[in-house]
Amino acid sequence: AAGWKNGTTCVLALLQGHVLHVANAGDSECVLFRRAAASDKLEATPLSVKHTPALEAEKERVEKAGGHIVNGRLFYQLAVVRSLGDAE
Repeated sequence: AAGWKNGTTCVLALLQGHVLHVANAGDSECVLFRRAAASDKLEATPLSVKHTPALEAEKERVEKAGGHIVNGRLFYQLAVVRSLGDAE
């Protein structure tokens, strides 16, 4: 659509039999919650990594591609370094 420029982040989880596949872009997270064996407490296990400028590997990837991280933001604006559909 004309004038559209915003992007989005996403997370995908696909269960195939007993195998769970997880993918993400941006700061969307996939977290597995389960009850602890000896109590009713829930345990959280992150299954993905947020793509933020604070991650050294992401900063290096962005700078190698000609981008700039300033004050923890991509090109002074974005708080994520990966997204879908963002024109900038």
